[in-house]
This record gives sequence, C-alpha cells and structure tokens, in this order.
Amino acid sequence: MIKPDIPYSTWTRCNQYPKGGRNEGSLTVTDRFFCDESIFDVADLVELETLEYEGLRVSSTNFDVNETQHLVYVTLVYSRSNSDGTSYASDGVSEYTMEDSGQEVPIDMRKQDGNLRFSNYKTNMNHILAAKRGVTAAYPNWATANDTEMAEEYANKYRWCKDVSDVLDGWYSKRKKTKRIESVFVPSPVVVETTRFANYTAACGKHVKVGSKVTPTRDFGYTGEWLVISSNIYADGKKWVCQTRYQNADEWDGDFYS
Repeated sequence: MIKPDIPYSTWTRCNQYPKGGRNEGSLTVTDRFFCDESIFDVADLVELETLEYEGLRVSSTNFDVNETQHLVYVTLVYSRSNSDGTSYASDGVSEYTMEDSGQEVPIDMRKQDGNLRFSNYKTNMNHILAAKRGVTAAYPNWATANDTEMAEEYANKYRWCKDVSDVLDGWYSKRKKTKRIESVFVPSPVVVETTRFANYTAACGKHVKVGSKVTPTRDFGYTGEWLVISSNIYADGKKWVCQTRYQNADEWDGDFYS
C-alpha cells in the first residue's frame, strides 16, 4: 500500500494510520503524526493543505498537545470536496474563468487612429439631414458620409443634426435617420485569474498594477487588448489569494494606459 508522504522528517506517523473510508460516495483518508512540542509551529498547518494523496487533497488539519509527554499530535484529513465553492488548485497555480456581460458602444465610435469602430457605420444612421429652406436637390453624400463634416460647397445648403429639435430656423428636416439606435451591445469579456498561496509574500508577488495593459495567460480566444481592472489580495480562511481581473477591448487608449 502506498501511504501519504510524511510531511516533515521530524514527525512520526502514529500506529494504525493512515485510515480511510467512504461516506455518501466520498472517499476520505485520515493520517496522524506526532512530534516534539518544542519544534511544532502552528503555521505549518497552512502549508500542509497543499499535500495530495491519490487524487485527494488535505481538507482539514488539527492538532492537540500531550503536555505530559511534551508531544503534539497532528491529524490530516484528505478528501475530494463536492463543494462548488472550494478550489483545490495547487499552491501558486492559477485558475482562470471568463465572464462577459457585454457593454454598449456608440455606433459612431472611433479608435485612436481615427478609424471607425464599426466600419459599416454611416452618418445617416443616427443623424437627420437638414437643408436650407428652398433647397430641394438631393445631397450627393447622404448615403456614404460617415462623419458630420460638410464640404464647403455643401455647407451652406445641408447640415447633419441629431434631432429635429436641433434644426435651425430657416432650415427643415430633409431626410430622416435610417436607424433608431445610438449604441450597440458588444462582447466585453473579463478574464478572472485566481491564484492561491500558502504565504502572504508570494501572493503579493503575483499582484499586478491596475491600469496596466497585460494579456492574461488564458485569453479564451479573444483578440484585442487587455487591461487590468482590479488585482486584489485577501485571505480565504486557508490561503492567501491573489485575484486579478483583465478586461478586453479593441484597444485601450495608450495615452492613459501602458
């Protein structure tokens, strides 16, 4: 029989251990050791939770003291939890999840280089075309324009307006909008990287500066740029956790994010 590893060379396994059993389909293995009270450090219990045995991980640890013999007895329980909220990731190994609630983007949004976010956008989608009173000729760029600029030869005859209420006196609404929307819903994936550590210093070393353009190790197939929108360190009761969130976009403004 292959037994679980003895955690420390100064520990001795108690007789008749390890012991195992199944309860409601779940396998558990219990191991017990003793060591001299003078060398025992209660902080060791945290590190023990990284131990594995036959696909099981240490799920609980406890100790009791025999003051007469100056010994400390430590009990480890290995199990495979069915709890959705329990992670059994190895120490320092990241877990990744992706969430995407989407976000609204203006249909006439432009990127840093001046190009449209949506290449098929036309000004007539969310603007009405106003014309000066008496002008009846068609505006030749109505179907192709993708901004509100007017060539000098047309500027005194036509004007793009957001709504009828913006039409000036002496002008009239010549063409209606072709769309009734100002924005569209697009993917906005957020990758969450969660890494657990046995000690605080290691968790701090994983922290990433918020506002940094950093691509997560797993991008779930999305292209574009990634921005760190949060990077938190906390204790979950067993380990120190560093959890970093990366949000995807076509681009993040390089004047503000690096």
